[in-house]
Amino acid sequence: AVELLLEKLTKTETREKSSKPPYALLFIVACLLAIWGFVIYRSIRADRIESQTANALDAEPELSIYRIVPEVRGDRLTLTGRVPNQYLKGKAGNIAAVVAPNLNLNNQITAVNVPADPVQTAGEVERVTWIFNQKDGIAITSQHDYGTKTVTLEGIVPDFNDAEEITQAFEKIPGVETVTNIVQIRPILETRIYFESGSTQFSSPDIVSQLRAIRQFLDRNPKVYLRIIGHTDYKGPQAKNQMLGMQRARLIEQALLAEQINPARLQVISSPKLPPGVTPDHPLWLSRCVRFEVFVPPNQFSDQ
Repeated sequence: AVELLLEKLTKTETREKSSKPPYALLFIVACLLAIWGFVIYRSIRADRIESQTANALDAEPELSIYRIVPEVRGDRLTLTGRVPNQYLKGKAGNIAAVVAPNLNLNNQITAVNVPADPVQTAGEVERVTWIFNQKDGIAITSQHDYGTKTVTLEGIVPDFNDAEEITQAFEKIPGVETVTNIVQIRPILETRIYFESGSTQFSSPDIVSQLRAIRQFLDRNPKVYLRIIGHTDYKGPQAKNQMLGMQRARLIEQALLAEQINPARLQVISSPKLPPGVTPDHPLWLSRCVRFEVFVPPNQFSDQ
C-alpha cells in the first residue's frame, strides 16, 4: 500500500511539472527575436542610407563619372573611391553629410592628382568665360597659360561678390592652379543735368564741364556703355512728359557725340518715373533731369 501511494505521488508531481510553461525558454527565444529584428532594422537602414547617398553623389554632374562607394557600419558612413582632386573629395563629403547628418562621416576617398589634359583645360576656361559673360553687367576676358597653369582675368563686374564668384569658378577647373583676377568693379556715374520746366533748356550752370567729365569717365572705362535717361516732373499729361523726357535725353546724346564719344556706346530712353532718390515731396526741379546708368552689354566678349 505504501508503494502504491508513493507511486501515485510521483506521477502527480511529474504531471504538475510538465504542465508549467517554459518561461526560461520563452525568454531566450524573445531575446533572440529582438536581436534578430534589430539586426534586420540596422541592415535595412544601412541599405537605405547607402542608396540615398549613392543617388545624391550620382546626381552631381562633377561626381557622376567617378565610382564612389558609400558604406554604413553602425553609426559611421564611409566613402571610398578615387577622384582627381581635393575639391571633388570635399564635395562628395559635403553631399554625404547632408544625406546622413546623424552619422559620423569617414571620407576615405583618394584624391589622385591626375595631370589635366591641356585641351580640355583650355576648353573649360573658354566655357566658364562664356557663361559669365551671359550675365547682366559682366564683361570679362580670360588668358590661360598652360605652362604656369595660370588664368588671368580682366574686365568689369557689378560688385565684389561677382568678382569673388568668378575667381572661385576658375579655381575649380582641373589644370588651373592660380587665378589672377584684375577685373574692375563697374564704376558709377552720378552726374545729373537739370532742365527748365516744360522745356529742353538747361538749368545746370556748368553744362560744358559736366559733359567733359562724362567723356573723361568713358575714356577711363573703355569697356562700359552709357544709358542716358530723361525724366520730367509729374505736371502735365504723361504722354507729353514721356516725349519731353526723350527729347532731353536726345539733346544730351547729341552733346556727347560732339565730344567725340562713340555713338555705339550710348543708349537713350525716357522714364515716366521719378529719378532715384527723388520723392513727390521734393522740389519739382529735382525731377526735371537727365541721369546716367553705366552698363555692360551682354555677350560683349562672347567671341574671346
